[in-house]
Amino acid sequence: MTQIVDARKAIIEILKADADTTTEVQGRVFGDELPRSETDAMPRKAVVISPAGGTPLSYTTGTLPLETQRLDVFCYGGTLYEAEEVRRAVYGALRAVERQVIAGVLVHWARPAGGAMSGRDPDADWPLKWNSWQILADERAAA
Repeated sequence: MTQIVDARKAIIEILKADADTTTEVQGRVFGDELPRSETDAMPRKAVVISPAGGTPLSYTTGTLPLETQRLDVFCYGGTLYEAEEVRRAVYGALRAVERQVIAGVLVHWARPAGGAMSGRDPDADWPLKWNSWQILADERAAA
């Protein structure tokens, strides 16, 4: 059996390649959690992308080689306002995704799966904004 491609990695690479997001976070876009080397410098602008769970879109289940994945995109800043600046840059980058190949993944689209939330990191009390996103990508590796 062939391993399904990593759509989350593609989203990370899309954000790292986006000029507005790069301006905001200087390349600090990570999967699952902040690396230890980053936590010592926090709070500052950064993005963390984690699986959000939920039910896959039913129109692809078992019929097409497509993966629907819900991701939480956490945007950090030194203040809530800075975190919102990061969130807006990320929002613009992800809304623009339309059938592109990046990191060996054909990403068909990214759509917000709800409105933005605001608060503080529950463990470290850092300013935080986040959105959930629904991603549709081909399961097969793309050239």
